[in-house]
Amino acid sequence: MFTSLSTVGFGDFRPYSSLERIVCAIVLLLGVAIMSYIMGKLIEILDVFKSLNDSLDDGDNLGKFMGILKKYNNNKPIDPEFKLKLEVYFDYRWNND
Repeated sequence: MFTSLSTVGFGDFRPYSSLERIVCAIVLLLGVAIMSYIMGKLIEILDVFKSLNDSLDDGDNLGKFMGILKKYNNNKPIDPEFKLKLEVYFDYRWNND
């Protein structure tokens, strides 16, 4: 693991004294901490991206639902006031469910 995190190679350079071993151990721990931080941020970015896509999918489904309502309403436009109430209702449900 030390070879990978500190990029010292395959034994070309290695610690000889106790002080060098301590420094290498610190480098190893810092390498693990930095990689953990980077991976945590990457996972956080992916979660935000996924949540944005989920909300877009909900909106697409609501648009399809409105189209079906229009179809069953003999292709007459849906009352804008009723449509707004439905959108507010589904927004509330998606945000609080």
